[in-house]
Amino acid sequence: MKTVSARETNQTFSDLLSQGESGEEVLITKRGQPVAVLTPYRPSAMTPERRNAIDHAIKVMQQGLRWAGGFRTFDPEAAISVDSIQSVLDAWRAVLPIRSSNGADLSAV
Repeated sequence: MKTVSARETNQTFSDLLSQGESGEEVLITKRGQPVAVLTPYRPSAMTPERRNAIDHAIKVMQQGLRWAGGFRTFDPEAAISVDSIQSVLDAWRAVLPIRSSNGADLSAV
């Protein structure tokens, strides 16, 4: 992995971006300390954990939520199909990477 300073990154960003496009990873340092990594873009992976979480969320939506008063706020007669919910989720995943609160890409986790 190539290492460059923040100053060098500012001066040669276009070249570093081209290197990232070709598959290289670049470690960016500030005052000798690592602060970021420029890596090639990788689309989100559908892990078994993510698939299970989506399946669970869909199951909960299908069942509706029961409240202490015993009434339901989910009307199965008026519900949209599970397939349409799944297609919206798939479209979001294709466009929006999953990021942690500090901005790290968690899409492939």
